[in-house]
Amino acid sequence: GRPPTGQGPSPALADLPAPPPPLPARVCTLPTIDVSRFVAGGAAERASLAEEWDAAFSGVGFCQLVGYESLLPASAIAALREAATVFFETESREVKMRSHIDGLLGYLAIGEENVAATVGAANRVADKVEGLNFSGYGSELNGSRGWRARDPGGG
Repeated sequence: GRPPTGQGPSPALADLPAPPPPLPARVCTLPTIDVSRFVAGGAAERASLAEEWDAAFSGVGFCQLVGYESLLPASAIAALREAATVFFETESREVKMRSHIDGLLGYLAIGEENVAATVGAANRVADKVEGLNFSGYGSELNGSRGWRARDPGGG
């Protein structure tokens, strides 16, 4: 039960570590990347876009993609949005976990990610989001050694 008023916290609460101090406030801008520039531009434009992509994912960790509408058929975009909606809103956790690979790739359940850990705050509360991560960017899994190892104009 509760200790009488004035006698302090219960022993179970007293054994808990103190919460960590808050991280200093940081304001970051969400990078916006126009992927249509990769197809429409020359080698210099593609190299510039690759640098922006690398900076976005090495720094903030994500970006807002724009310009994909000019690269993909509207039907493909609609089908992907519908499939994502079905996956995240209607599939059971059991079905989603069939897509779980290793905690980095595949399905990540709510609480499996901790973006704060990427800035050294691993003891922070896990993120309250779920995700579906695909390999490929700079990955040896797809036979590449990352975009830096390739000529931006020739692949």
